[in-house]
Amino acid sequence: MANSLKNISGLLSPKFLSPRLSPNYLLASPKSEGNRYKHKLTRSVVAKKLDFVTDDKFLKVPSRFPKNETGNFKNLLEVNSSSREDIHNKSLELNTPNKVTLFHSGLGKLKKRTTILGTGTFGTVFQGIYKGTKVAVKVVAKETSNNEKNALLLSHPNIVKTLNIITNPEFTTYNLIIMEHLPKCITLQDVLESCGEKYDSLTLKKFAVDITTGLDYCHSNNVLHLDLKPKNILVDQKNTCKICDFGNSVSIGDNLSNFKHNGTVIYTAPELLLGKSPSMKSDIYSLGIIFWQIKYRKTPFEAYDSNESIIYNVAKHNIRPTCDKNNEDLFTNIFTKCWNTESNIRPNTCDILKDLEHVQI
Repeated sequence: MANSLKNISGLLSPKFLSPRLSPNYLLASPKSEGNRYKHKLTRSVVAKKLDFVTDDKFLKVPSRFPKNETGNFKNLLEVNSSSREDIHNKSLELNTPNKVTLFHSGLGKLKKRTTILGTGTFGTVFQGIYKGTKVAVKVVAKETSNNEKNALLLSHPNIVKTLNIITNPEFTTYNLIIMEHLPKCITLQDVLESCGEKYDSLTLKKFAVDITTGLDYCHSNNVLHLDLKPKNILVDQKNTCKICDFGNSVSIGDNLSNFKHNGTVIYTAPELLLGKSPSMKSDIYSLGIIFWQIKYRKTPFEAYDSNESIIYNVAKHNIRPTCDKNNEDLFTNIFTKCWNTESNIRPNTCDILKDLEHVQI
């Protein structure tokens, strides 16, 4: 899913889109096609299409975490973590022989000797031991490690700390990103998928404030994340959100004229879909989509069955996730401003934080 959006003019042309999808169909409301949407999309059906990762396909979302009777978020984390406590003791020592294997062929041969913490667009994260300390290690293609370097100087409670980037000039395939290890954490995507309607308003507000605060710190250090989404936000035992995965990030000081976006389409700002250069306001658009997801606990654009359809509607016809007109509030006002088509009209992180002080979700 996370492809480079080159040839964008062709991608947005109706001729490029699937033969099954005529321009009239793309412009129509997803449920106005009669028999095509005769069966109502349910959570169980849509769950198979939630996470856009690679090869322009909708992949299956990780298994849902167990609900508890009280809906207490902290208890949810404890239930999930304790059920997997045994496997979390498997850590791969980053000694010289293991590093050589990782540089040469990635994690494949060593996968059974460690715990996989997550997989994403830019690499696989596993549990390791580095200089005697338990860490999270991401194996990434060498060409994307330059983007990861943007996180090296970031140190903030709402950002997963990148400790080191290990390279070897003798190998041209993989590099290793060493990050802080967060025990018993899960992604915000897993949280939103597993907790149903049982949410505490203060916890939801804390999520929104944490994410915005972390993004504000990135922007104040001239770093654009450009792949902000619930899967790239970890939630720890104290319900603190931490932004991770800087594999698509750029520094504002870089030459962005040749920037190739590899982020996730449903969270991508329309100007990036149109091939324009990124800005801080591109991250703000993604933040707005995340806020909508926190409020409605649904996946954006879940009724559309292809990336091309989403791109065509978002970039060319300003389609956005649907809001309940009978349930509009200050939070709704915030995220609808964040996803404004005109990027210069979108608020900055400081303005959003001020508005969040008065929000009840």
